[in-house]
Amino acid sequence: MLDENLVVRAGPETLTINFNHLKELLLSKDLNRLSELDWIQQQSLRFLDGTVDMKGNVVAMMSFPRSGNTFLRRFLELCTGVFTGSDMNIKHTCSKQLMGMAGEQVVGDNSVWITKTHHAMGSPLVT
Repeated sequence: MLDENLVVRAGPETLTINFNHLKELLLSKDLNRLSELDWIQQQSLRFLDGTVDMKGNVVAMMSFPRSGNTFLRRFLELCTGVFTGSDMNIKHTCSKQLMGMAGEQVVGDNSVWITKTHHAMGSPLVT
């Protein structure tokens, strides 16, 4: 669903995943649990459920414009099954949102794990 700023947010019926559960699955060496990740292969991307305080787990992907960061973001989304965020203003990245990158202008609300920035010093990710 869209919030008042036209930023995509998880709604009440949106599929989400708990970060701790996802981390446990991705780090597991038990191949019997592989079927628990089938939703990723179906490209059913999700936001994190927001119940885990991400302090210490957030990844800031700092890059230069036109350096392949959108490609890397999509690759990470398809590997983890979780939307990546971006601190870019939605006015400049609405086209990416329309192409399925739902994490545009999503920063610091515990619903994304990896967030892209081009402006590290002015980013809300830097505290």
